[in-house]
Amino acid sequence: MNVTVGIHDLKVKEKFTQRIPVAKAFVHPDYYSGRQGPINDIAVLKLEQEIKMTDKVFPLKLPTHPVKADTPVVVTGWGRTMSEDNKS
Repeated sequence: MNVTVGIHDLKVKEKFTQRIPVAKAFVHPDYYSGRQGPINDIAVLKLEQEIKMTDKVFPLKLPTHPVKADTPVVVTGWGRTMSEDNKS
């Protein structure tokens, strides 16, 4: 398994793209992938080497205070947002 950082188009490898092997995956102990979809679908990955921070690769800034439940947020990434059964 590898982690790729510094990429925004999966079809294009850019000069700031880094591909780093995963040394170990720590999957949530109560992870379940059932018919209704995954539950506790999260893991922490230990990488074999550090990510090189650049102006294109950097950690996201998280809020420093509690966020109200009705605050609009943006979520990004690749992957499914619903199960195959729920496609429309």
